[in-house]
Amino acid sequence: MRDQPHHGPVSEPEPEPETIGSDLTPRQQRFVEEYIVSLNATQAAIRAGYSAETARAQGSRLLTNADIERAIASAKEARSKATGITAERVIEELAVLAFSDVTHYDVDDEGNVTLAAGAPSNAHRAISAIKRRISTDKDGAVTREVELKLWDKPGPLKLAGRHVNVAGFFDKVEVTGKDGGPVRFENLTTSERVARLGALIEKARTENEDGGEPDEAPGADSEAASS
Repeated sequence: MRDQPHHGPVSEPEPEPETIGSDLTPRQQRFVEEYIVSLNATQAAIRAGYSAETARAQGSRLLTNADIERAIASAKEARSKATGITAERVIEELAVLAFSDVTHYDVDDEGNVTLAAGAPSNAHRAISAIKRRISTDKDGAVTREVELKLWDKPGPLKLAGRHVNVAGFFDKVEVTGKDGGPVRFENLTTSERVARLGALIEKARTENEDGGEPDEAPGADSEAASS
């Protein structure tokens, strides 16, 4: 008996998602790659192909995936080795900027800036700019002025304070419901509550990363010396 031709649509089984590395799908791998660039889960989820409407909840959910957590940690470690950027180097540079002091520098009669006795050997990295002005009066006397400007201190001090858990150095983000009221969870299923909570956590995380309390107005110590 011959097989009868089939004229209707043929339904094929849904293909299994391809996995990469630690059982990650291509989209999850893309999320990892995007996340280590900005450390913003919502934006990483959008760039990885998740819808903008669910990106906050998806990003928060993805960060709780054990395979993704390991992939992110591995990617950060690989980047640190490739760039030479380590936590120790970052903290050292923060300390240079946060504890800079104009007394660390000497200015000679020719306007040359050198490190003062007892100054840290890396104190020169705290210098933002050196401006020299030479003027001559009507009698031919030469005056040299040097302005030494150091990098901003409040920002590095705040970051350094967070590193050692100084109270008051952390931004606070308050999440509220509609019109500033409480966040409502009644009449929601368990999965809806988990999704809502994940979205709120990611919202707080994103606001702290992108729109938190701004640092103090930029400023810098400066010293002018004349001879």
